[in-house]
Formats: sequence, C-alpha cells, structure tokens
Amino acid sequence: MLKISKLLDYGLLVVVTIAQNDSNPYSAAKIAEFTGLNIPTVRKLLNQLSLANIVTSKRGIEGGYTLVSDSRDITVLDIVKCVEKDVNLTECCDLQKKCSLGNCMVSGYWKVLNSQLLSLLSKTSIYDIVNNKDKS
Repeated sequence: MLKISKLLDYGLLVVVTIAQNDSNPYSAAKIAEFTGLNIPTVRKLLNQLSLANIVTSKRGIEGGYTLVSDSRDITVLDIVKCVEKDVNLTECCDLQKKCSLGNCMVSGYWKVLNSQLLSLLSKTSIYDIVNNKDKS
C-alpha cells in the first residue's frame, strides 16, 4: 500500500492548526490539545518546522508558534520536504541514484507520476487547505 507517513500527516496537521489562527501564537500544549497529538510528537514536529523556517516561536506569556510566511506562500511540498527530506515514490525517481534494473520498463512511468505528484504538492498551499480550496 502506498501511504503517507504518520509524521508527515501530523506535520501537515500542526501547520494547518497554526495557520487557522495565525494572528495568535499557539503553544505546543495548545496545538497538542487541538490536534489530539501527544506533546512530544508536537514538539518534535515544531522543532523540524522551525529548522525549516516554516514556523517561528516567541517566548513568554504571549508566546507560542506562528507561521514565518503567509499561509498562501507555504506549500504542502514544503511540509513534505521538511518532514520526509526525500520526495520520491520509488528509488528510480531519485536522480542521484541509477536504477538497478537495466531494462526496467516502468521507471519512466514512476518518474512521470512522481513529477505530477510534486507539481500538485507545490501548487497546494496551506491557505488552500485551511479554506478548503479544491485544486482539481
């Protein structure tokens, strides 16, 4: 089965949660409460998202996490790259590696699919998700 990792799913959920009310910073505990995720997972994701310059934090009573950029400028692909690092459906799609099968008849197909997936992810913003915009 082809499926998205739980961590990626959760990472997108965390970013969408912050984007829903970006004017007010959210603490890790508040994000955990809203999403139903455990606090260590939320903290791990917030750390990754912070290192990727997707979210920023402010300390203090009025502190918490906010998006670095407008939600229109953050794409699902940004979140995927932050959490997964590698965005390839198969090893054949990785341009750094050569296909181990010399006469593979499907690698070209996987590369086309991978390219289409990357295109869709790069065209879908966090704003679109928050506002339920269908990109089809």
